[in-house]
Amino acid sequence: MTRVEWKAPAKINLGLQITGRRPDGFHDIESIFAPLELHDRLTVELADEDSFHCTDASLPSGSDNLVLRARDAWRAHCESPKAARQPLKILLEKRIPSGAGLGGGSSDAASCLLAINQLLDFPLKTSLLRKLCLLIGSDVLYFLTPEWMHVSGRGEVLHPVPPVFQGHVLLIWPDLSISTAQAYAALSRTLTDHEGFARFVGFHGFIGDATNPALWPGNMFEEVVFQEAPLLAVIKQQLLKQGAFYASMSGSGSTIYGFFDSEGSVLRAEEYFARRFPCTIRTCTM
Repeated sequence: MTRVEWKAPAKINLGLQITGRRPDGFHDIESIFAPLELHDRLTVELADEDSFHCTDASLPSGSDNLVLRARDAWRAHCESPKAARQPLKILLEKRIPSGAGLGGGSSDAASCLLAINQLLDFPLKTSLLRKLCLLIGSDVLYFLTPEWMHVSGRGEVLHPVPPVFQGHVLLIWPDLSISTAQAYAALSRTLTDHEGFARFVGFHGFIGDATNPALWPGNMFEEVVFQEAPLLAVIKQQLLKQGAFYASMSGSGSTIYGFFDSEGSVLRAEEYFARRFPCTIRTCTM
């Protein structure tokens, strides 16, 4: 084997709450992650020298790039000198918008770990890959096995849950990138003491009666992000008016998504947004 291609899926959050601060500087969260068919594509192949190319020229191409951080972390922890020294050519074809709350960078990093490990005959065990994911970023671990998950801790506590929706998802992404770090900082300022942190109320009811969107948990970040980007609040309300039975912001933004129960309804909503909003619009399934 000289070449591996890997799909790096996007995810959305159904609910996102900060439940506390951690001594290590991270926050404890609770959320439900669900994968989408929307994906980046990563190609890794054996080469004579290292190279990296990304189709999105706006992304960093140095040590700040999560794919390269994943490659370097894999090499640093590989006990096979031959495998660790093997030059690699990496191509990242971006379809997931960056800074959109869809987990694209984290998914790319996990996919890089998995692709390199397969290409070089699996020298790293899954337990070590999991540790590397947490070194790279909080959400990276989820993308080792992307499925419907209840996520807690800093993102390292994962429990599969039954899918509560299968159908059409309309993603609305304004040409607007939200800094996750800034969103956390802004939300933290509103949580001045422990009593400001919320428990993930509604989670058990949500799993028990998924047919009632009123029980589905909300995204705590909407409170602060919508103040900075009021267009996102408008988009959420319009998704509901156009027939979505549930709409929310994913992660810390800026993607707003809606669930639709028929192809006709999602196509009508897609047409509505295409006429009225300067946004990237993608319909996918889950």
